[in-house]
Amino acid sequence: MLVSSSQRGLTPVLVVLAALAFPTVILAQGPGRGGPLGRGMGRGVGHDASMAVDRAGFHFLLRNNGSIERSVTELPNGVRTRTTSQDAEVAAQIRAHVAAMYGRMKEGRPVRRWDPLFAALFEKSDQVALAITEVPGGVEVVETSTEPEAIALIQAHAKVVSGFVERGFAEARLAHPVPGAIPAKSAKQHPTTTDQSLQRLRQLSAEFDRVYIPALALTNQGRRSPSLEALRRLNERLVAMRRQARDTKSDDQELLFKGTADVVAEAARLAQSGDFLEAHETLEPLRDQLASRRRSLGVDYRLDVLSDYHAVMEAIVKPANGADPNLLDAAALDRLRQQAASAAAIWARVEQTKFDTSYAPLSDAQKQNVEPLVQANREAISRLNRALREGDATEVLGAAVAIKPPFAKLYMSFGDFSGLAENASSTPATQKNYPPISTEEE
Repeated sequence: MLVSSSQRGLTPVLVVLAALAFPTVILAQGPGRGGPLGRGMGRGVGHDASMAVDRAGFHFLLRNNGSIERSVTELPNGVRTRTTSQDAEVAAQIRAHVAAMYGRMKEGRPVRRWDPLFAALFEKSDQVALAITEVPGGVEVVETSTEPEAIALIQAHAKVVSGFVERGFAEARLAHPVPGAIPAKSAKQHPTTTDQSLQRLRQLSAEFDRVYIPALALTNQGRRSPSLEALRRLNERLVAMRRQARDTKSDDQELLFKGTADVVAEAARLAQSGDFLEAHETLEPLRDQLASRRRSLGVDYRLDVLSDYHAVMEAIVKPANGADPNLLDAAALDRLRQQAASAAAIWARVEQTKFDTSYAPLSDAQKQNVEPLVQANREAISRLNRALREGDATEVLGAAVAIKPPFAKLYMSFGDFSGLAENASSTPATQKNYPPISTEEE
């Protein structure tokens, strides 16, 4: 799913997946036809038992994307690409992953449904023509369309895949806008200029995070009852906020939380079907998306500095988790040094941030734990930098993984887990059955 670029763009993931799954053949599909890339792929429902396996393959490619070579030519009506790898293990994983993704396309089981660009590309797939040919070590793909919207999606998606290559996990967990949509940072038609409106958006953000953080954490833990209860509370809060925005005619509030309810409903559907990790990853991009929108609106929300750190931290932790120390070469160590320096710089901003109680109803014990957790994470970053200087691969990987726990505890302090955390250790996963969450108001 990952490619690197030597020219302007990168082929969309959908094309690469189909290409690698069928070597030695040429596949052509004109706009408007049915077949494997037909419309309806974005409508898959139900439990997806293979998601964990497919996700593991994608993460492997994220960790090893440096061994995938690619040349790309952007065309007026699409792209032409050539993708190869000299690493046999990576090549095998590419083929396995691509075969799985091709199956998803045929069966209507899409990935990254929470990402607007991916969702749009799946919906327009019947307007895309493909020509795929095997070449030494890989494939050559030409993807074109006669529809301007589909061409724009192809080329926008190419840039996103380029981001996967350049930034790995940090890019892979972001949501990406559809071409032509108004990005939050350019939303000047809804200026937030008064102190009163800024304070309102800060307060609403805090209220959202109090219920969002538990839903994010508990879906990651994979317990059914507390996860679904947390998602129910989150949806309830969003419904109330939508009503408030409608009653007060608050354009900036609507802009800040636009599309959030749909993401939560999708996460709830996934959790209801038992796919908690995918539900967690569906919720995850909201953290960065809302932080970006707040900044575009001029909202000074102090928890956003934790979101900044999270992006860098995950780019360090995910590749290190379970990695083989023997494969940590000089290039990988150099990348880690740069990432660790970025993490240290952002954490310095965290240390300078005053997290007052308006962001969460912290107990006395929680208040007392904020500073120790901030210091614990500073020490974890220092340990990582020491390990990188000394060059012991085993210690480097251990230190890299260790920067997450103190941060996670600090971030979770700003969520309201009352009535939820207890269930995480005491409620059997099959005891409760919650109805599906709808984005429609009663």
